[in-house]
Amino acid sequence: MTAWIVTVGEDFPDHVQYGLADGFWDTRRRRDIRAGDEVFFWLSGTGLVAWVDVTSDLRELRAGDTAAHWRDATTGGYLYRFELRERQTATIDSSWKTISEATGITQLLSNGIVEVPNLAEEYFRSLFGDTPPLAPTSTRTDFQFDPDVYTPGEDTRERAERLIRLRRGQGAFRDSLLDAYGSRCAVSGSTVLPILEAAHIDRYFGDHSHHVTNGLLLRCDVHTLFDLRRLTVDDEYKVRVSPNLARTEYASLDGKALRLPSDTGQYPDQEALKRHAQSCSWLSFT
Repeated sequence: MTAWIVTVGEDFPDHVQYGLADGFWDTRRRRDIRAGDEVFFWLSGTGLVAWVDVTSDLRELRAGDTAAHWRDATTGGYLYRFELRERQTATIDSSWKTISEATGITQLLSNGIVEVPNLAEEYFRSLFGDTPPLAPTSTRTDFQFDPDVYTPGEDTRERAERLIRLRRGQGAFRDSLLDAYGSRCAVSGSTVLPILEAAHIDRYFGDHSHHVTNGLLLRCDVHTLFDLRRLTVDDEYKVRVSPNLARTEYASLDGKALRLPSDTGQYPDQEALKRHAQSCSWLSFT
């Protein structure tokens, strides 16, 4: 088994989420990536953002393959694909210099895909909290839906719907945010219910994280940018957008007042928002 670091350009912060949702990753370069390997995704300008298991050997793209959803899917010159299964997502705000010194890796991340020395694999796992490996599917006995497992013959439309429900949040937490924010995205104002998601401000650490003051109701793409620290909220409840998105449609959101609940007791927790904002390295504090 080998571990790899895959670099994602800072102009494409949403690509990791697309890859996790699609269950595959396309590359321009051939590498000896095989089923059973691990991949750590590095988002330029941010740091490590995801840890996945590789579930298929790298192979050439074929006619008829499912199209990737990322913005440069047809222009990026992608030639190869491996399938993957999410293990954990997080934002590990650590400089490459620090990681390089800790692991002895001297290759540049601009190489796109960097092989991790065997002795350094445990270091990268520890950054994500060393989550235990996923149990083999053949030993599962609870028969609950596992978004990482595809059963031959399964209706892929139903699977897609379940993945969407899982991503946007289910149960009381999302319901509480829908009620608090009047079923409108707190940033964009969108009222399209199927794409409104329950976003945690402080990272999810169990059911106690499911409090309305630790959440924001966000449109799915805004949620992704919030999780990837490309968009945040300052202490005046104003939206702040990374300079890396200055030439995108999201630039117009910068400085916009956050839509707040009518009940002040349901306002997002300012200390949680402060922690989120402080984790955005591009945001200046005075």
